Amino acid sequence: MDKKILAAGMQKGFVSVVVAYFLAIALGILAGIWENHYLMIVVQFTSTVFIRLFKFLSIPIICVSIIASLSTLSQSNESGRIFKHTIFYTLSTTILAACVAASLYVLFTPANVAVTGSAPDVSNKSGSHSYLDYVESIVPDNFITPFQTANVLSVLLIAAAVGIAIAKMPRGSKNQDLMITFFKASQDVLFTLVNWLIVVLPIGIFAFVASLAQEVSHGVSLGGLGTYFTLVIAANLIQMFIVLPAFLMIKGFNPIKVAKGMLPALALAFFSKSSAATLPVTMRCAQQNLKEEPQVAQFVLPMCTTINMNG
Repeated sequence: MDKKILAAGMQKGFVSVVVAYFLAIALGILAGIWENHYLMIVVQFTSTVFIRLFKFLSIPIICVSIIASLSTLSQSNESGRIFKHTIFYTLSTTILAACVAASLYVLFTPANVAVTGSAPDVSNKSGSHSYLDYVESIVPDNFITPFQTANVLSVLLIAAAVGIAIAKMPRGSKNQDLMITFFKASQDVLFTLVNWLIVVLPIGIFAFVASLAQEVSHGVSLGGLGTYFTLVIAANLIQMFIVLPAFLMIKGFNPIKVAKGMLPALALAFFSKSSAATLPVTMRCAQQNLKEEPQVAQFVLPMCTTINMNG
């Protein structure tokens, strides 16, 4: 009986969340079309504040989650298996995404689009930085700058180094236990802050949708970029509705059930256009809605946020 009551309560809660999101979307569309000057000022302010708050939480969550996961995960036999699955999934979906985009490009062969500026100027700018320069920029020269500049890859590198260092400390020592307890407690604090933001997330979605509706109502002149724009959207839709669901079904997951559980994260990602800002919500949905093991979600999701951008 208790399980039935709990299931009914969860179903009711999910329906309420869905209604709130769709209501926020509907009101946002109306506000964007209405385009009241003072209302749009409030909308722009609200959307900016939400993005800033989620980005504010995303960098610490990436750092703390990777450290907490690696410091404990490295001690278990599961760490190697989880890492192999993560790399396999990341490389597979990324390669498939590139193949989908390349196939659409070859199939439709969009016309060349003129680039503003002369060819020598463009080549000089593109040739001024090499891949080695990019790799060099990832390696931090101090502990604070990566967090100040939101350099996610540098933060990831720092977190991985610290997490492995804690794992290599004498097992069961007082210092190791203290460090693991500190970072896990920090995780709990960050997720509490995320939960507060999710409660008022419909307000943020309303602001995001209103801003988007205003831009669409003004019209966007794509010109020669129209074909490219269409191909990009088509490639993303194929990846989202065919490739990724196929991966889930191969592993025995119901894509519709997963989409329902990840709805808050999907909505925020769509309207905010920021993977890093969406990460806190993604981790919460994976653990609470889909009942994913915390040690897996807290290691895989921050990692894939930085290296698995299929878009």
